[in-house]
Amino acid sequence: LLLRYGPLAYFHRSQRA
Repeated sequence: LLLRYGPLAYFHRSQRA
């Protein structure tokens, strides 16, 4: 999942939490 979007997507999603 993370690999598909990349680390950037994961970081952004974390901030939107």
